[in-house]
Amino acid sequence: MLETFAESAAQQGIQLKWQDKLGPHLYSFDVAKLVQISTNLVANALKWTPPGALLR
Repeated sequence: MLETFAESAAQQGIQLKWQDKLGPHLYSFDVAKLVQISTNLVANALKWTPPGALLR
């Protein structure tokens, strides 16, 4: 998913970093809703993060 925002982040001088501290788990969820929520969160973070920052 972060690939979707890589160009926009680079244009703003923002670094994107994904860190999974939970390890492998089995989850049951609505994939479409999770993608929508995650996409909205990253888009808003890029919108409100100052240039040169790091998003984790």
